[in-house]
Amino acid sequence: MKNLIFNELRIFSRNYKVKLLVLVLITLGLVGAFAVDSLNIGNLEKAKKIEAQAVNGALKDISEKERLATPKSELANSLISLESLISKQQMALITENNQLYLAKEAEIIDLQLSLIGQNKSLDLQSFFPPSFQLAGDKVINQYLVKETIPKNFNLLNGVSYTMFFSSLLLTFWSIFLFILYADILTEDFEHDTLLKGLPYLFSQRLWAKIWLQFLFMLLALFLAISGAFLTMSLRYSVGDVSYPYSIYFNHNYHAIPFRLYLPLVFIIIACLTLFILLFSVCLNLLTKNSYVTLFIQFSTYFLATLWPLSNKYLVFSPIPYLNAQAILTGETAVTAGLPSIDLLTGLLILCAWIILLSLVIHFVTANRKVAKT
Repeated sequence: MKNLIFNELRIFSRNYKVKLLVLVLITLGLVGAFAVDSLNIGNLEKAKKIEAQAVNGALKDISEKERLATPKSELANSLISLESLISKQQMALITENNQLYLAKEAEIIDLQLSLIGQNKSLDLQSFFPPSFQLAGDKVINQYLVKETIPKNFNLLNGVSYTMFFSSLLLTFWSIFLFILYADILTEDFEHDTLLKGLPYLFSQRLWAKIWLQFLFMLLALFLAISGAFLTMSLRYSVGDVSYPYSIYFNHNYHAIPFRLYLPLVFIIIACLTLFILLFSVCLNLLTKNSYVTLFIQFSTYFLATLWPLSNKYLVFSPIPYLNAQAILTGETAVTAGLPSIDLLTGLLILCAWIILLSLVIHFVTANRKVAKT
């Protein structure tokens, strides 16, 4: 078994694509820590200016007659009230009045949700954040008020930046792994001399490869997130580990602290990694072609992205859950019109497919032996 693991490690170490992509992953976590400052990413002052411009755009979108009418329509009055609330919130940002900011945030979110719900004939979604984002922001705001935690006005601390970086990982992790694992078996043919003469079943060698790849990716993930957190913490500050993040779970939105959010990210990515590993192995066994494998993988991902309503009919397939960030925020549930597509459902479905794919691989490879020299 030692020889088997040693040879698989040698093959793995010779894969330039693995080295390059993992290096990119870790570098992004480190470089991003410096980019958020220079590009003002996550800066609330900038975000509120954009929000004020959006409300002004919504007012202009209403007909001139309705806007200038006396008395003004309920919609126009609501938008004017929203404009006033945002102005007060901007003042709270300048004076660093956390209590006032959170109070006005609660009013703004409630008013925006009300306007979207009452004026479905108007395209207010193009001016306001989507309803799932507003629902998530609402529970975060309530949590901050309840726990008396100050609002983070930017990403310049370890906790806030790590949550931001993790959300990017959850969005693009599937694409990253599709590229990485498209040739998970075909690479063996390039190193055939390392594999000949080993007295092991093909299935034994295959499972050794799968678990080595799985553990390596979890290690790379840990290094990337740890590097991002430590870099930002050392440069600025650690932040409050009780700071909340909203998740869509059990048909509802919940705010959980960073200290629980981070382990949850690792659990989600671990399930996703193992599923994509097994999915790639199955496709390689069936097609024996890395390009066909990659095409099928990307087709499944972009089917859910470009045609969101399809998720409603594919709820028992892994397809809706490949974009883990969209599941976590409730975006998939809203766009598919199916509240049951949540984090718990996604984890259960992925685990079921992991078991199914494991059985398929077992039956396909059980009696296949590695050729001896």
